[in-house]
Amino acid sequence: MQLIDACINYLYSPTKNEIDQLQKTPWLVLLLIKWILIDDQFSTSRKKELTQNKFNKILQMMHDLGAKIRMPSEYSHHTLFFRNIAYQQFLYQHPLNLACLARQKILFDRVAETHFFKQEFTKKTNLSIEHYLELGLILLCRYIIDTKPIVTSHWFDTIKSHYSSEEVNSLLELTSVDLYDMRNRLLQYETNKRTSHEYYEQTPFLNFPLIKLENKYICVYPNILYRTIEHFIYDSLREWNSAKFMAKFGDIFERYVEKGILYSDIPYVAEKTLNKELDGNGKVVDFLINDGVSNIFVDAKAVEMARQGKVTHLANIVKDRVKTSIIKAIEQAFDVLRRLKDTDSSNLIIKHRKNNYLLVVTFKELYLGNGQNFFDAVAKDKLQKLSEMYKDSPQIPLENMYFITIDEFDYFVQLIKDGKITFASGLSKARESDREAKTMKFDFTLHLRSWDTDQKPPIYVRKESDLLFSKIETILRNNEGLS
Repeated sequence: MQLIDACINYLYSPTKNEIDQLQKTPWLVLLLIKWILIDDQFSTSRKKELTQNKFNKILQMMHDLGAKIRMPSEYSHHTLFFRNIAYQQFLYQHPLNLACLARQKILFDRVAETHFFKQEFTKKTNLSIEHYLELGLILLCRYIIDTKPIVTSHWFDTIKSHYSSEEVNSLLELTSVDLYDMRNRLLQYETNKRTSHEYYEQTPFLNFPLIKLENKYICVYPNILYRTIEHFIYDSLREWNSAKFMAKFGDIFERYVEKGILYSDIPYVAEKTLNKELDGNGKVVDFLINDGVSNIFVDAKAVEMARQGKVTHLANIVKDRVKTSIIKAIEQAFDVLRRLKDTDSSNLIIKHRKNNYLLVVTFKELYLGNGQNFFDAVAKDKLQKLSEMYKDSPQIPLENMYFITIDEFDYFVQLIKDGKITFASGLSKARESDREAKTMKFDFTLHLRSWDTDQKPPIYVRKESDLLFSKIETILRNNEGLS
């Protein structure tokens, strides 16, 4: 336990700035904690005293492991290397995302009381989605206002008039595992041997960021707790019943994307209209946007990348994991273009135009960049076959395809609403930037920041954040703050 204590104290030790904090490489320290906990000798009491010098040497050994794994030059494409790094490290590089909490409220709590989401969540957790989000935010406040690792149920004492002790305990149990049960839980995620993949994995502590020790809860790292709470409802519902969840979530996610397009005030038609107006039979995308002389094909894919697709260095594995999302979306867009060529619709949006873009919006990060990058790094053979299939019709240039998260889409939409950019001009700017190595962006977020550093989600997301904070603030004010 003393080595775990040393790791936690190291992670929580004060630093001058965020860069210094990241230089602690928390992803490696959490990997070390995992290895300590799954070690057969973890509970052995007779161990040598851990000195600061010994601890420093152990940390150095963790860093030195980097020389033993696959080097960047040993990947078939640099994107595959950067994907490993991104999945491993990016979740430590930004603060609490209130937009994610608000979006969970919109997606999962703005449904009927009899909806599967609400019924299943309450049945499994003994918490309503509404109370989970509120108590989750109160828990997060503990690590926003005070950089100490330990929290107890007493943190919630002053709000007992609004939330029962059973609800508080449910929240803490959902995000924690007892220290002496931790080994068994961690082993559920393990293979029979150590692999180089572990060095790049997203920490399994995303599943239980709190370690329970008697009546105390130790947060392994605040950013991990942030990420857990931000996506807990989606992650949990999908884990409990993946098939039923995805069957119902896909449509809700699509409607959320449509809400953003409506908010942008850009003319568009949805899938139903496309099916009705397009000539012949075939596949369709979810939305077709007319942005001046450009068509933007938008497809919402309520997906995330499976673990193997995050840690792999093999293009074929990544390709296999996105064949029903990214590759399918490209084929759908090509089929719409084929049908547009022969369609004479009275609807002014449904017209063939010279400039065409594809925007695929996913729930979580896939880190694939644009279509050209996806072609070069992952799916050259499959995209060549698609191109051959549609050789007699117009095609969307690979560099005009972008695969972005719902977070990025929300920020993009707000920039459009503010009149700072349009769908077409933004995608054109991104395309031009990505044509040269010196200006290329790995992540679409970097494009958004280059257009405007003041990133804001749409007003309907901000309103949900404000309502959530306002309710918590009122409760705390009425109960004289947290203890």
